[in-house]
Amino acid sequence: MVEYLQEGSYPMKIHYTYMVVCKDHSFYIGYTDNLVRRIRVHNAGKGAKYTKSRRPVQLVYWEKFSTKKQAMQREYALKQWSRKEKMALLCSDQLSIFQNDTNDYDRSLNKTTHTLR
Repeated sequence: MVEYLQEGSYPMKIHYTYMVVCKDHSFYIGYTDNLVRRIRVHNAGKGAKYTKSRRPVQLVYWEKFSTKKQAMQREYALKQWSRKEKMALLCSDQLSIFQNDTNDYDRSLNKTTHTLR
């Protein structure tokens, strides 16, 4: 299933940057336009070469974007981060969800962030 944003009278496809934690506790960051399908593909051993030998993977974080370019830029940026920075992102997102009881929405980038609890 592909999710769409409604902007004006034209539906806009949603693009995701996501983070999974692998069996060996390492992180993998990727891009997709179908989050559910992509996690299934990773766990079937047909996703990224990196995750193939580190299954199962578990989705722990994702962000929504209105364009593929934005999502891929965010993917690249997150891949440059250290493990400590990625852990801090997960922890800070958890706190914002509990404090605000809503998902963090950044209108300037048109993105929504989510962490599984």
